[in-house]
Amino acid sequence: MTHVHFAEIDSTNAYCKSHFDALDDLCFVSASYQSAGKGRNERNWKANKGENLLFSCLVKNGPMLACGPFLSLLSSVSVSRTLEEEFDIHPSIKWPNDVYVNGRKIAGILLEGVGRECLVIGIGLNVNQTDFQGEYRIPPTSVARELGHPVDLEAFQKRVFANVEEDLRRYEDKAFFLSYFKRRDYLHGRRVSYQEEEYLAKGVDEDYALLLGKEGKTIRVISNEISLLGGICSVFPNTCPLFYWLANRSM
Repeated sequence: MTHVHFAEIDSTNAYCKSHFDALDDLCFVSASYQSAGKGRNERNWKANKGENLLFSCLVKNGPMLACGPFLSLLSSVSVSRTLEEEFDIHPSIKWPNDVYVNGRKIAGILLEGVGRECLVIGIGLNVNQTDFQGEYRIPPTSVARELGHPVDLEAFQKRVFANVEEDLRRYEDKAFFLSYFKRRDYLHGRRVSYQEEEYLAKGVDEDYALLLGKEGKTIRVISNEISLLGGICSVFPNTCPLFYWLANRSM
């Protein structure tokens, strides 16, 4: 495993995208602090210095790149199962790639592509931060808040990296990741609004498309944005960098 660490950087995703030629496949780039960390739709990812896991993993393997958005599910499963194995924390996954614990967001994942060359998986995981200042669309939590005490950040990082790398190397085992996701599906059975109509979230299909039901009919959603009634759930909107990356790959 190749690992590059910075005490401070603007964005680990940005670093991977600008240096992908010089970095190895499945290289991890982490930082104690990001001055310009971001989530989906260019939203800021706020995190205290030295208290959380902020990292990106660079994917250059051609067959793996073809999986596209499925790597988002895979990454959320990796983070979730690590939380379970290490701390007996039981997370849920909000499609497409947020990890929740007790209804609060503990991790977010952002996929960005560089042409047809690579895909960058950016992950922010709240670990020892317990004070969250400012406004949040979704109330945050952290490992320390859930356990009631801080944890060894370096040891936990090694475990997270190992699981993410292991899962990426077995990316073809889609049945495993889908099975885990379906047991932890946060949206399943909830009412959502899509294109100004109300639907029931019915899980995902084998291609990781969101299934929405209404009046006996089921539709598949792979883009645009839906509203979880009582909150927002982004669904690969056309402003997402991954949307353009996928479009470029099909040209």
